[in-house]
Amino acid sequence: MKVLIATEKPFAKSAVDGIKQIIEAAGHECSLLEKYTEKQQLLDAVATANALIIRSDKMDEQVMEAAPNLKIIVRAGAGYDNVDLEAATARGIVV
Repeated sequence: MKVLIATEKPFAKSAVDGIKQIIEAAGHECSLLEKYTEKQQLLDAVATANALIIRSDKMDEQVMEAAPNLKIIVRAGAGYDNVDLEAATARGIVV
């Protein structure tokens, strides 16, 4: 499984290191996309992701279409106003 941490506004380095350690110890791959400035960078990065960890990043239908293997979106923060819940539900993506 490939887990992508995708954040325009990065997490603290210690948080990213801890997340990566847990993911890799479980035998999964972890990749990181931080400080991206173009939506296309996100679209390219999600293409092979099975799981996403995000902050305030917009997860709209276009992003989900670009991620055919996506199964789960984890939102680090309060609420889901940045995630298109209807699109996620239609694709069987757990939020």
